[in-house]
Parts: sequence; structure tokens; C-alpha cells
Amino acid sequence: MSLRSFPCKRCGAAVPVTDEALADPAAAPVCPSCGQRYARRAQPPGATAAPMPTASRFTSQRPAGAAPGSGAPPAPVDARSLGPTSSLGALSAESRPAAFASGEFVANRYRIVRFVARGGMGEVYEAEDIELRGRIALKAILPGAATEAGAIERFKREIHLARRVTHPNVCRIFDVGFHEVGADRQPIVFLTMELLEGETLATRLKRTGRWAPAAALPIARQLAEALAAAHQAGVVHRDFKTENVFLVPSREGERAVVTDFGIARGGDDRFGVTLTSDGNVIGTPAYMAPEQVEGGTISPATDQYAFGVVLFEMLTGELPFRGVNPISTAARRLTEPPPSPRAFAPELDPQWEAALLRCLARRPEDRFRDVRAAVRALEGETSAPMPKSKPPATPAAAPAERRKRWLAALLVALLVAASAWAWLRDQPRSARWRRCVRSATLRCRSHTMPARASNPTTTAVTSSASRGANRSSRIPPGAA
Repeated sequence: MSLRSFPCKRCGAAVPVTDEALADPAAAPVCPSCGQRYARRAQPPGATAAPMPTASRFTSQRPAGAAPGSGAPPAPVDARSLGPTSSLGALSAESRPAAFASGEFVANRYRIVRFVARGGMGEVYEAEDIELRGRIALKAILPGAATEAGAIERFKREIHLARRVTHPNVCRIFDVGFHEVGADRQPIVFLTMELLEGETLATRLKRTGRWAPAAALPIARQLAEALAAAHQAGVVHRDFKTENVFLVPSREGERAVVTDFGIARGGDDRFGVTLTSDGNVIGTPAYMAPEQVEGGTISPATDQYAFGVVLFEMLTGELPFRGVNPISTAARRLTEPPPSPRAFAPELDPQWEAALLRCLARRPEDRFRDVRAAVRALEGETSAPMPKSKPPATPAAAPAERRKRWLAALLVALLVAASAWAWLRDQPRSARWRRCVRSATLRCRSHTMPARASNPTTTAVTSSASRGANRSSRIPPGAA
């Protein structure tokens, strides 16, 4: 059996073709590099087959004019899911080349089943794990986006941080791999993760409109638990939004799953990459906290702000801030207070209104202690601890604060001493004790007033120049 080959149209690698495949019209050679399948092109009547296989004799099995792996043009990308401040947002959906097609084999292990979605970082496919015989989701970084600085690092960041968070409401990450596409091209980086059957919260809101509080509360509880698990692991999501929440039907009800930790930050970030591009902060402006817009300190309170925006959108069908462009949308939260959700949903309970507005507080210290406390406030637990932190003292006010504390402490000490002294004077004591008390009292008076007799039975205190400060007093015999 002799082996011949022709160059792959997709990656340029050699596609092997046996003599049997040349003779069999139903044969479908497969590129060993990129997994592209080829079918025999129909020969015109009377034509003779060339002795050597060429690319012109084979055609890709992908339908002409269809998007790779989908059979239809890709769905338009929601501008809020990309965000113009994202470093990958400048690449339009139409200009991005596809990573895989249906039926292709990735890394000789995963078979692409269908195209699922396209986002700012890459494309998501449903794939079959040939070795483990299971369906998974395969997320591949786009070939055009992979050449941008920091894209691979952010992809690795998502894997590293998401694997630190283990919770039923957080999408599980399985593995990372590289798919070779040719000697002269960079490999395609991909990760495998849990396959979620359902729809995003953003899609649900567009389809059904705003939710009633009774329907929103179970989802809010699950989202709060997911964020709390991430925060306990030292991870701040930083891009929490309705597009990153997946609703999965289950027997117990809908399961809310938080996805996409692509721009998350951990307490011990080992990658050390900056999350800005061309001076812009990465994130989705409609959901970014004020401190995130200003480039300030990122903390779990940043996710709590985005959590409040998501709840606001669920209950009203609107975003709290809207502008003519993403920059004005982000800037409005720096200069304006958030609107009341009851302006869009008048029937909303004031208790929910207060909780949402506190999540959207301008300063992080004015928000809830954590996202779980916010949910407890929605549930009406007035005993839930929700302390309001005071702003830090400025350097000029610090000495004044210290003086106030010292004066208050001194006043308390004087009051305690006076009370103790009055109590001791009222207690029955021996004659010797009373003489000591009277003597100490007279000594104190001699320092503050001229010497004089206090009553007819008491001899005035006299001063002796020869003995300096030594003074004495006489007490009548009957005083003891």
C-alpha cells in the first residue's frame, strides 16, 4: 500500500491519501494536523483521474457560505458582553477567523460536535471526549486574538483562578491543551470545562423581561454563594454580569452557574499580567464598580456592586446607568447616585429597594459586609449585621481625634476617682482612719488657700519658716 499526500487547504500540512482512498469515491481523508476532513470532488464525465492526489480533487465537508461548525451565520455578539474597553473588543465578530469546524478532532482527543457561542475571548464549542466518552465544552482562543499581547496570559489566568474555586454554582474547569495546526503557525490554545445546557441570564431577561422578587430571590441566593466561594478562595471575579450567569434546568429547580473568570484577580496572582490595554481598564462598563472605573483598589466589594447591578436588571429590566457610549455610562456612576429601582418597578418592596441601593453605594465601605449579607437583607433579616464603615480619618484630623480620645479617657478617670473618694468618706472607719483622712484633707487645703481656722473647735494650721514646707495641725481631744 503506497501513501501519497496533498497540502491541507486549512493549515498547509500534508494530508495522507492511500491508493485505496484514491480508488474509493466515498473515501474522506483527514488532515492529521488540524483534523479537517475532505470528500472526493465529483469528476466531470469523461475526465480521467490524475495519478497524484491534489487539493483540487478534494473539497471540505463544511457547507459553503456557512459559519464553521454551525451551519448558519454566527449570532451577533451583545455589545455589553464584549465591552469596548476589552482588549479584544476591537475585533469584530465577522473579521475573526473560526477555530474549528464540526467533526474536527482537536488534539487527537476531542471531536467538535457543534458551535455554541462566540465572545470577547474566543469561541465555545460542544465537543465529545473520545477517551472518557463524555460531552464537554471546549473554549478556544481565537486565532486573531491569540496574537494580541496578554491574551494567552488572561486565558491561563482564567484556568488558574477558576480551578481554585470549587462550588456547584461555579463552572468547573477540567484541562488546558494545545492544538497544533502546522509547523509555521502557532498552536490553538483551548480549555475544556463543564458543558452547561440552558441559557444565560441575559438571554432569559431579553426573552421574558423583568422578574418578580419571588422568582429572583432563589437565583440571587445561588449567585451570592458562588461569589462568596470565590472570595473565600481569594478570587475577585471583576466581570460579573448577566452574560456570565448560566441558568441550567435541574430536578430541584434552575441552577445558576457563574462562568468566565478571564479577567479575575487572585490574592497571589502568579501570572502578574496587567489587565489594561492601551490605557483602558478591562471590564464591562455597564457593570463596573466606581473604584474599578477609576483604577482603584479591587476587593470583594467590587463584585458586590456588579451583583447589585445584576439584581437591578433582573427586577427592573433596566440597567441603573445608561449613557450615549460606554465611557459616559461608566462616568455617570462617578458623579450621580444610582436611581431608585422603584422608578422602574413601583410595586417593589422598599426593603428590596434599600438593599439594592446599598449594593450600588458609591464607596465600597458603604456597601454590605459581603454578598451574603445583601441576600439576608433581601430576605428581611433585620438582625443581619450590616455595619456601615466610617471613612478613614485624614492626616489633618488624626491629631484632633487623638486629643478627643485622651480627654474622654481623662474625664472618665476623674469621675471614677471622685466616686471612689466619696464612697470611702461615707464608710464607717476607725478613729485612726478618720484622723488620717482629716489630716490629708487639711494638707490639700493648705496648698490652695490661706491658713485659717475651719471651725471654733479646730486650731488653725500654722506654718513654720524654720521647717520649710512641714506643716502640722492640732485636733481637739473630742474630735477623735
